[in-house]
Amino acid sequence: MALLGSSVDPRLFVQDYSGFTRAADIQGQSMQNLGSDIGSTIKGVAEEYTNKKKESSQINALKKSAESRIDSVLNLFGDKIPGLAEQLQSQKAMFNDPNVSLYEQGLNASSVSGEIDNLLNMFLQKQQMDIRQAAADRAAAKPSQPATPASGGNAPTEVVF
Repeated sequence: MALLGSSVDPRLFVQDYSGFTRAADIQGQSMQNLGSDIGSTIKGVAEEYTNKKKESSQINALKKSAESRIDSVLNLFGDKIPGLAEQLQSQKAMFNDPNVSLYEQGLNASSVSGEIDNLLNMFLQKQQMDIRQAAADRAAAKPSQPATPASGGNAPTEVVF
């Protein structure tokens, strides 16, 4: 039998809890990582939601602008161009169609606005051409001898656009 303290070291009987503390550290780190992942996911979803709301408001503004352009064009040219009213009204109806995505509605509104701009530019160019043609016709219809102030007439003035 061994005497106490003779050949057995009493420090050998001390309990080692380092494995438990290491396991707790690992579990704590994993919980921290999980919380960080959840937080970053929530932040990403919030940013995506904010961006979606911005895009939605921009598309709605574009749709309203296109609708007012359609109304203006219908008031100005609705009776002058056959089929224009039906075509623009069908385009306007697509702006609020629930079966069409908001993105597609925005694309449609953008393309309609571009078409309306082209239509207005064509009408302005046609009016300018008509004015030039009328001026050319007036110039061709002038008498061969222009009236001078000395002869008692007013000198004609030519208007060129």
